[in-house]
Amino acid sequence: MKKKRPILLCSLTIVLMCLLTISSTFQTICVKTLGDNYLDALTINQIVDLVIDQDENIQFKQLQQLQIDLRMNKELYNFNCYAFDYTIRHINDEKIQLDQKKIKYNEYFYGDTNAISGVEVARVLNEDANKVFKTLVTIAKSKQNYIFMIPVEKELDFKKCAQSVSEKSIEMIPQKDLLPLTGYVHGGCSPIGLKKPFKVVIDASAQNFNEIIFSGGKIGFQVEVELKDLKTAEYQDLVNQGGVTVVDFWAPWCGYCVRMMPIIEEIAGELEGKANFVKVNADEEPELARNLQVEVLPTFVILKDGEVVDRKIGFMPKGDLQGAIESKF
Repeated sequence: MKKKRPILLCSLTIVLMCLLTISSTFQTICVKTLGDNYLDALTINQIVDLVIDQDENIQFKQLQQLQIDLRMNKELYNFNCYAFDYTIRHINDEKIQLDQKKIKYNEYFYGDTNAISGVEVARVLNEDANKVFKTLVTIAKSKQNYIFMIPVEKELDFKKCAQSVSEKSIEMIPQKDLLPLTGYVHGGCSPIGLKKPFKVVIDASAQNFNEIIFSGGKIGFQVEVELKDLKTAEYQDLVNQGGVTVVDFWAPWCGYCVRMMPIIEEIAGELEGKANFVKVNADEEPELARNLQVEVLPTFVILKDGEVVDRKIGFMPKGDLQGAIESKF
């Protein structure tokens, strides 16, 4: 018996190495970058450090000086007057949108002031500038758009932003592209109610406050919302955008979930423009999982125009899931 022990130990070593290899493979698949049509709904709750470490930087000072120079420009002042009137006419539309999403909010109106920069807005509202956030729309080298929210007195660190969304590089979109891309004008961009859903990443400093303040979608209109409600609003935008939406409830510890990832990604690529795909970590969104009666992972909830029309559970062949989705077109 003693002579057989080395063979037994050797066998156990081989088995352990195989298990580690499998585990490593699953982990690699789990963090694989997904296609443009497969959005991670939880990115609205991604809280990371996004700002430049030095508060006093040359770029920010130049921006502040530019804003001061612009304020002295009569033409811009006339534009602000127009924007003020425009906000008055459409302010109720924004409030209705928030009410429809059942989001609790406080509203702030500053359209009758000369406030232009975010820091000036915070001062007019008598709020901590660290609590007032600006919404910045960017584009990555992959041509994918991302939205970053940072305090108004801070500047975006593009390197940190790129790292947070696993991109090689990030830059601001041209100002002329803002309106057609988001439906919002410069100075009134909001993470809520975008023309199409984008990943939203919030600076880590937001965790220092119960609520944060950001644009309500119009110049001169700010809203104060809890982070969890902001996440709810983003999810509702994703599933209520019309057409067919597939919500993939998964968890990183779920083997079948990991095995389904490349299948879902492939289906999302083939059905781009026909169906929307949203990935939700059930461990991080237990309330959402309960609301959609998700008890087993993976679960694929299929919605049409915001209403649940079907659901598929567990690991399944690509054809079965894709067929179920296409039958809802």
